[in-house]
Amino acid sequence: MPSRKSAGMNGDVTVQEAMTRDYVGVSGSDSIRDTAQLLLEEDAPGAVVLRGQEPIGIVTAGDALSWLVRDESIDASVTECMTESVPEVTPEQPIEAAVDELFARSATLLVVTDNGGDPLGVLTQRDVIAATTF
Repeated sequence: MPSRKSAGMNGDVTVQEAMTRDYVGVSGSDSIRDTAQLLLEEDAPGAVVLRGQEPIGIVTAGDALSWLVRDESIDASVTECMTESVPEVTPEQPIEAAVDELFARSATLLVVTDNGGDPLGVLTQRDVIAATTF
């Protein structure tokens, strides 16, 4: 595991140093029930909805829960409850830029993408806390 600088939010930590490379990815045709179950099993705050390698949306545990408590169809596809706007950051960005993006979007996670838009991992609120505290 690479060492992380924990000198607070002073610009020394990049998204690449803090991000999680393993993330939950689902297909847009997956059911909301299966996605919610996967998020629980993986203890993940959300999943990247993919079409092939292309991120087309984000579905959070809260999105799935909200859908399910409204008595909507649990077998509907995840595209029914996902957020279509994919919050993205690049690995080179300083952690402060990612924090600003998290707050601006009220997001629980950001998709870390390379220059071609392919997902490399995610940056979650937990990752930010771990990377910026002692």
